[in-house]
Amino acid sequence: APGLHQPSPWCSDIMGGSRHGQAVGPLMCPGLVILVSPGWSLARPPGSDVSFSSLGRGPRQIFPLISQSRWLVKHGELVEVDMQLVSTLAAKFKLSTKMVYLHLFNDCLLLSRRKETGKFAVFVHAKMPELKVTDLSRKLHGVPGQIFHLQLFASQRLKHQVLLRAQSESEKQRWISAMAPSSPRTDREHVTENADTAQVQCIKAYKAQEPDELTLEKADILGVRTRTSDGWLEGIRLSDGERGWVPRGHVEEITSRGARLRNLRENDRLKLATRKLEEGQA
Repeated sequence: APGLHQPSPWCSDIMGGSRHGQAVGPLMCPGLVILVSPGWSLARPPGSDVSFSSLGRGPRQIFPLISQSRWLVKHGELVEVDMQLVSTLAAKFKLSTKMVYLHLFNDCLLLSRRKETGKFAVFVHAKMPELKVTDLSRKLHGVPGQIFHLQLFASQRLKHQVLLRAQSESEKQRWISAMAPSSPRTDREHVTENADTAQVQCIKAYKAQEPDELTLEKADILGVRTRTSDGWLEGIRLSDGERGWVPRGHVEEITSRGARLRNLRENDRLKLATRKLEEGQA
């Protein structure tokens, strides 16, 4: 690609892309511009739209940003909190803040600074299995707000860590859930009959506004994973195992343990009948 090894920073629009062979639409964040700092380059290998790679020593590893197997899951700006020790005797810290932008793909995370031109200067990245995120809101004294700790590793070695502050509890929990997603198997185990997981039922249809939300139809039943104090919950829909966030005003609690167990048994019965029907048609 022209300009692939230019020494000075340059940028490229990331547009289009697909997810499992289908158009992704707003998930691809059309118009996104990445400003690549010195030591990085953008590349366009066959079969991908845009990628970046390190220009350090050793073999160069192409990292496609948008491809059929990689898509944008979540993006947004959070506050980076820096704690500087000003007194060792009194253990006093000075807090300073600056904004950091996160682009979370299904298998990697980019941290960048937003420029006045609307571009983003990427300063660190890591693959999803090499992220560790910890909720610190109730553990870190002297730091107000919805705080969590993000660590980025490379070959099991810590290469970057940062304290991040969200504007609300739900925003924090949604980022934590997105960066440490559970497997479909774990989700299934979460809503088993033995677990008797808390359940809610949709009383008012809801259309998802963000990629990590669930579209609900009236009477849908969810197994609850996470609740926040500002009116959101993360649930797993029993009928199809889809997981996502919904506003609590659209659901009501199923308080009867017997009703919850009946819902699980009925769900298992329907899945078994569907599986037998599919096997008979095969």
